[in-house]
Amino acid sequence: MTKANESTASNSETIRITRAQHVFADWMTAVLVYTVILNLFVEYSDAFVIDSFTISVLTAIVLKALLVIILRFEHRVAEFFKAREGRVNRVIGIISTISILFFSKFVILEAIDIIFREHVEITGFIPLVALIITLLLAELVVHRVYERLGYVE
Repeated sequence: MTKANESTASNSETIRITRAQHVFADWMTAVLVYTVILNLFVEYSDAFVIDSFTISVLTAIVLKALLVIILRFEHRVAEFFKAREGRVNRVIGIISTISILFFSKFVILEAIDIIFREHVEITGFIPLVALIITLLLAELVVHRVYERLGYVE
């Protein structure tokens, strides 16, 4: 086991974290962070309207799922082109990655519109991009803090 998956309690017992526990903790923290950020955007921006707290939690879950799918797809495409030699493959890989990250925002907007209809309104591409960047950065910060707390010296 690695340091991230194993820790020692004060009475010398070893605590092991399973993959399922790790995934659960990842999703739970992401959904909580996303819910807070979504509601802050709703409170401080006219570009976001969500009918209720329950809808914002469900929206956070959908956003987490969509971002996981999109980022996995983007990483696979990037890895595909990195495995190929040549400048052309490198350029196509960069263009593909940027295209996926750009057009995925429209997929997210459409998915939110289809799922939540009039209960969630996000007006504008730029506010959506700002929201997604904020969500990803906040999730990254939370994960970094969590990892730093796990290293005992």
